[in-house]
Amino acid sequence: LNLVGVMGAGATEEQVWAYLGNYAEGASAENSPELAELIPIALAYNRDFVAPTLHKRKPEGVEIAALQTLDARLAEVCRLAARFDLAAAERLHALARELARLDDGGRAELHARTFELNPACILYVSVHLFGEESFKRAQLMTGLDEAYGAAGFARGGELPDHLGVILRFAPHFSDEEWRDLCRLCLVGAAAKMRDALARSGNPYSYLLQSIHGLLELEVAREVAGHA
Repeated sequence: LNLVGVMGAGATEEQVWAYLGNYAEGASAENSPELAELIPIALAYNRDFVAPTLHKRKPEGVEIAALQTLDARLAEVCRLAARFDLAAAERLHALARELARLDDGGRAELHARTFELNPACILYVSVHLFGEESFKRAQLMTGLDEAYGAAGFARGGELPDHLGVILRFAPHFSDEEWRDLCRLCLVGAAAKMRDALARSGNPYSYLLQSIHGLLELEVAREVAGHA
């Protein structure tokens, strides 16, 4: 009930299974018949009894400012992406169009359920590569944190392997470091993030598609350079 409540009254069984797939690989009605019985019941209960009682407030103060900042940054990113990959830029424009259809409250709710509370998309790169409890994950996070510290870079309270933190730090990597990181870590992790959102029809899938496409271009540049 908590999960479908966060996903909203319009959530579908397919979206719930896609979310569960982030934590239990291959989860499906076939191999989890008890869950298959519970999911439609939970969806119906949330739709008929929980959702109608919710009273959503409009964003206030810093929340409004954050949404305005998101609009401005998305517009700037669209312009920058068009210099490198028109397909990536068009996907970002598609995201902007989807967000424009929502009011401020709807956009805040979408962002929260996508990336924050019981997130539909986990943005920690090493979780997708090694799992949550792994020595290799600890190694990657330690290496990233050391690089951040050496450059005097503040990661703003996020873990070192958060995709947004890594992308903000990208200009500080050497060309070789950046392309190795793209090839060995970022492309694969971004593909899993993209697929998790695409399966559920989440508009932010356009953002992850764009990021994945641009990262693949970096790897292609490396391959071309060695040809």
